[in-house]
Amino acid sequence: MWTYQTGKEIPKTSNQELMTPKAKIWMKFVCSRIWPTIEMAKISSIQAIITYGILQKKQICIGT
Repeated sequence: MWTYQTGKEIPKTSNQELMTPKAKIWMKFVCSRIWPTIEMAKISSIQAIITYGILQKKQICIGT
């Protein structure tokens, strides 16, 4: 389970050049369907966390 640790900084940006093709596909899905954004260049930390959870095959409750 991923938990936020007090005092630990969450990165503000992510390097998409280092992402695998599978990660890029999931990131695009998250940014277009789950947590919409206008520009893919401006990915929030929550979008990155959701994508990470999907790639790690973790159960994610995002509410509906």
